[in-house]
Amino acid sequence: RFRLDNEKQQHIAELKVAYGFGPDDLVLGFAGRLTNDKGITELVAVFEQLASKYENLKLLIIGNYESTDPVDEETKSKIEGHPGITFTGFQKDPVPFFHMMDVFVFLTKREGFGNVSIEAALCGVPVIVSDVTGAKDTIVDGRNGFLVNCENQQDIAEKLELLILAPEMRTRMGEFGQRWAAENF
Repeated sequence: RFRLDNEKQQHIAELKVAYGFGPDDLVLGFAGRLTNDKGITELVAVFEQLASKYENLKLLIIGNYESTDPVDEETKSKIEGHPGITFTGFQKDPVPFFHMMDVFVFLTKREGFGNVSIEAALCGVPVIVSDVTGAKDTIVDGRNGFLVNCENQQDIAEKLELLILAPEMRTRMGEFGQRWAAENF
């Protein structure tokens, strides 16, 4: 389900065109419920900071807003109005969207277990996750991604910038993560 074949590659290429992603764009991604508890406000703030420095940086957000623990109106407005943010809403099959990402970012403030981090890893995408119970168990820090303090935007930005500037590191982490996730989950 997570491996690419020719048919999936074609579908992903079509999705990239449909959502306006160019060949030089670097895509950060999130998939999940859009709530304050999932760190959406922090993700959007860090994205805005980095996008002002890297014009080819994009943010792909997959999921629905929820009324329980909602994101604030300012964040919602940025998600829906920022030219570098693509908001798809809920997707029945998020796997093709993981393949569109260069880095998966999961800044949850609490989690039972971060299935989405494992799904991203199975797609060969390096992950940045919060150092909280459940989420932190989905990566090997420094090998297939980085653990971050979800409340520390500087920490998040620094880790993201490492991956933005080092495509070979993204590839290495993605490959390790794919193997590690398949073997352990």
